[in-house]
Amino acid sequence: MKLFRSKLFLFALALVLIACVIMIFAYGTGRPTIVTDMLGAVVTPLERGVTAVTDWLGGVTGYFHRYRELEAENAELRSRIAEYEKTEAMYYAAVEENESLRALSGLSSRYKELSWQLAEVVSVDAEGFQSAVTVNLGSAHGVEAGDCVMTEDGLVGYVSEVGLNYSQVVTIINMDSHISARVSRTREVVVAEGDFRLAGKGQLKLSYLKNGADVRAGDLVETSGAEKYPEGILIGRIAYVEMETHGISSYAAVEPLADITRLKSVFIAKLPAE
Repeated sequence: MKLFRSKLFLFALALVLIACVIMIFAYGTGRPTIVTDMLGAVVTPLERGVTAVTDWLGGVTGYFHRYRELEAENAELRSRIAEYEKTEAMYYAAVEENESLRALSGLSSRYKELSWQLAEVVSVDAEGFQSAVTVNLGSAHGVEAGDCVMTEDGLVGYVSEVGLNYSQVVTIINMDSHISARVSRTREVVVAEGDFRLAGKGQLKLSYLKNGADVRAGDLVETSGAEKYPEGILIGRIAYVEMETHGISSYAAVEPLADITRLKSVFIAKLPAE
């Protein structure tokens, strides 16, 4: 009871009543007063601060929400790109297989006596005099040592080693390669073989040419039909003719028609069994 009778309590109560009256008056008339201005001066910065914090928190929440959306979108795009790449790879594989089958059809009509198998190239070591190629067919597919290997452009070499599911091919520029051949234009009989010096240039050599033989740059060279190679398979084109250092005979450098350094697939040819 003493509290309600004290001057301090009565003074504070009076101030509250006066403030309420002023606020009611300001609300009723729509005109600001000193008290409402003072209250506004205190409350407005607080409101702005609260609004700024709320906006910031909303921005942070929105950022992480958008980040998760972007992650999901990127994952979907990566999945689509992987599908497109797979489809593209299948398309090019189909195109390459189509081209190989067309080439096989042409070879079959040109060399009717031969049977053919299409083999994929696993690896190529086309540099230097030990040039060789590995393909994905072996004894399980009927491949045998000595089988002729070529592309639609020309001779690649012969099968030298056979595994169950692979074969090793000695190319025509390898030092172990010796081919009975002839010059297409003149029917000049020659020997085409790998040469240590010319192999580094990707060429092979026509050896033992008579000086003055009718052989010149641009002439085509083909197999003569002896040994392991069927007759008439193109080997290459003569790049130049020079005299040997001893002067007794001449030789010619031959550029293979088959691009051995870029082989992707080859054809294995087999002569009919006698």
